Amino acid sequence: MSKKCAKERRLIKFIKLLLRKKIISLSENSEGNMLENAELDSLESAGLIIIRKGNIFPTKEAKKWLIRKLSYASEQFSKQHQIIITERNGIKKNLAESPISKLTIFKDKKNPFLKPHHIEAAKKFALLFEKSQLRARTTINYFASPKGKEKYSNFTTAELSDMAIDARRKIEQLLNGMPDECASVIIDICGLEKGLQIVESEKGWPRRSAKLVLRIGLEQLAQKFGLTPKAVGKLKGKSTYWQKEGSRPTIFE
Repeated sequence: MSKKCAKERRLIKFIKLLLRKKIISLSENSEGNMLENAELDSLESAGLIIIRKGNIFPTKEAKKWLIRKLSYASEQFSKQHQIIITERNGIKKNLAESPISKLTIFKDKKNPFLKPHHIEAAKKFALLFEKSQLRARTTINYFASPKGKEKYSNFTTAELSDMAIDARRKIEQLLNGMPDECASVIIDICGLEKGLQIVESEKGWPRRSAKLVLRIGLEQLAQKFGLTPKAVGKLKGKSTYWQKEGSRPTIFE
């Protein structure tokens, strides 16, 4: 950490403490090794503190200054942790925005954890989940009904658009026959965009287990979407000609 950053952090820490306590004596500042005299002078010159009769008081500008500094620090932290890529259409995307996007960062390019067809399946499901308008209803028990019955039978379709109803039916079809653990993780991560650690904590699973369950679920989901690790097309057919073999076209003079 540079000296400038260290000094900035000391000033922020001191102003936060001063705003909370309303008053700090100069002796308390010296005993606690909070700020040097030169730093106190700079704060006083900036109109952030008032030193009077051996005590330090905050001004009205101190709170505004602190808010600006904390906002800037938060913005800088966010920028440092962004992972920006440019897609084929030229649109820039931050891969750190969603849990599934973080898994698309291939640390091992030869053997990535998620294959392209897994990622494509996750994107398709996320889009379908957005259309279903289920994101706001996070308190629903998606698997309250017994196995073999409709998992979404407790959803009411009143006042829902045709697009939302159709999306919910498609989600039900995609998750039908899938192990409940896999389906639940797909909903939580691809649909509700919960982090892997949050999912593991909620379910009481060991660390990194949600990642494995997600991959198993995405493999099954990809199959239902008709996605495969490699693009497979029809075999090239044999070329056919209208002329018989060995014949030559007639030359018109």
